[in-house]
Amino acid sequence: MNKKMKNTGVLVHTGADRNEISADDWNKGIKCITLLYHWGMIEGYEDALRIMGLYQNWIMQGAFKHDETLLPQLQGHLPPIMGPKIWACFHVGPYALLARALLQRGEGLVVLLKESVYKEQYPIYVEHFKRMFGRAPEPTELYFVCAEEMGALIKLRHCIERGLHVLCYVDGQEGAIADRGWTSVNVHHIPLDVRQGMAVLSQWTKTPICPLLMTVEEDRLRVRYRPEIAVTCKDDYGPALQYAYQLLETLRPEEFIQWEFPHHLFANMESVPVPDRDDLLVPVDVQGKIRIFNMGSRQILACREEAQSAVEDLRVHISKIF
Repeated sequence: MNKKMKNTGVLVHTGADRNEISADDWNKGIKCITLLYHWGMIEGYEDALRIMGLYQNWIMQGAFKHDETLLPQLQGHLPPIMGPKIWACFHVGPYALLARALLQRGEGLVVLLKESVYKEQYPIYVEHFKRMFGRAPEPTELYFVCAEEMGALIKLRHCIERGLHVLCYVDGQEGAIADRGWTSVNVHHIPLDVRQGMAVLSQWTKTPICPLLMTVEEDRLRVRYRPEIAVTCKDDYGPALQYAYQLLETLRPEEFIQWEFPHHLFANMESVPVPDRDDLLVPVDVQGKIRIFNMGSRQILACREEAQSAVEDLRVHISKIF
């Protein structure tokens, strides 16, 4: 591509706008912290409250940061690019930044988006392109495919044949056929079913998979990526996705809270033994009722009706500390 880039202060999505934390977000934070406690990565109430504070600050921050801060850092960390790649990314940190970095390098890109966000997200990518280059993108520069549509992998294959990179988020669980196209991985020994479409695409097109994720702390970007891996047969599908998911296991607690989907992993904790951990009791909302959750035993305890209001006030008070 031959493009002249403008310095227009392109923005990068980092989180959702929030005025206050909801009960649902609180519960997701507790699930995230429970995973960290289960793995022995945090200890006691002090650690739990500190990580909850970081989690709340993350999800309540403004939705965008200027690319002048993070994009140059990403460009400095990206490896040399030779030919199309399948970028296996995660919804962690400023995950949308990679698209801008590849476009800035003059690389063509196809983005795989799930149906629920397709109409919302693709205009944002297009607007970023316009701000960078002063015009709308050509299909050979920036293209989009809906993950749930039939023939999505065929469209992606055609894009690779035209020289485009594929940007996908392997922690999404969308696909055209609900009961097919799955494999299993483990994150810190907890099983998780994931879509194997990118491994299939890699085999079909002989295009390597490049796992990558990013986190950010105080405007400092940390980029993690693994050497590209080739998928040559069906037996490689599971190992290739496991290879990508091992990036999640490198995250510190302060970074793990930047992942959007730890609750998917939490849902599978019943399949692993309960470790010998001290009790940590926290309030949670269960279908509109206040309950006490023990992060040590992973048990939900009843809360007397007359105490519900006081326990909810405690939850709200804790959330406002941060």
